[in-house]
Amino acid sequence: MLNKLIITNFQSHENTELELNPGVNVIIGSSDSGKSAILRALNWLLKNRPSGNAYQSTWGGTTMCHIEAPEGVIEHLRDNSGARYIINHILLKAMGTDVPEEIDQLLRFDMELNLQYQHDAPFGLSFTSGEMAKLLNRIVKLDTIDKALSNVDSMKRKEKSKVQQIISTLQDKKEQLKEYEGIEAINKELCIVEEMDKEWEDKIKKLELIENLVLLIEPLQETLLTYKDTDTIEQEILLLEERIGKQKKVSEEAKELFFLLEDIEEITTSISTLIKKIEVDEPLFHERMGEMCPLCGQKIVRNV
Repeated sequence: MLNKLIITNFQSHENTELELNPGVNVIIGSSDSGKSAILRALNWLLKNRPSGNAYQSTWGGTTMCHIEAPEGVIEHLRDNSGARYIINHILLKAMGTDVPEEIDQLLRFDMELNLQYQHDAPFGLSFTSGEMAKLLNRIVKLDTIDKALSNVDSMKRKEKSKVQQIISTLQDKKEQLKEYEGIEAINKELCIVEEMDKEWEDKIKKLELIENLVLLIEPLQETLLTYKDTDTIEQEILLLEERIGKQKKVSEEAKELFFLLEDIEEITTSISTLIKKIEVDEPLFHERMGEMCPLCGQKIVRNV
């Protein structure tokens, strides 16, 4: 509710002061007496429209629109230094065509609801049922509630999308885990490989010993040929060479097993990293999911 309106140097109003009564106020006057200018001045204060300085009186001076209400006093002024608002003696600068939020919060004044011009149709009588319903919604702030509900629905859709993404990610992780379902068997194989690795090291040592023996035997081969039982010695040498060949083959197999062991260790490390990632993501998934599945509406049963 407005109690008092003062207009200074605005169009035809040099210094106009209006005392307003509670309820409906009607401004009556002859043509070109400044009736519409009063409403323009009020609109200038509430909406910072029109912009520019065309509304300022030709005789100059500071243009002002002053309102007194039970909630406080508001002034909108414009002079050579620019436009500004004063609310309860506190100076606020008007930025471009924007209006400080404090104006609307203080007055709660709606130009369409609270003002009617001379040539406007009778208020409410020319409205359709839809227009009247929309108007009543504005009066009781149902439009604000509708906007809030719309925002809530939007947030719900975004959160549902995030939950679905988490579910999809979790399903992908579970599919990846299926590749490692035989991890226990792999661990057993790893133990076997470790034992084989130890055997391989022992065989490598024996192989080195054999190779050293071969180096010692080779210079004696010519001397051994002078003996009568050279055929027997030759057979023994062939057997020895055969054994050396087998030892070399065992050495190569041991090396292959060593490389296999390194591959298994890398797989084990990857599995441990993936399990830790799932353990970190799973509480967030349960927190976002809640107790009901957003897809089927069924209660989620979790394995403990």
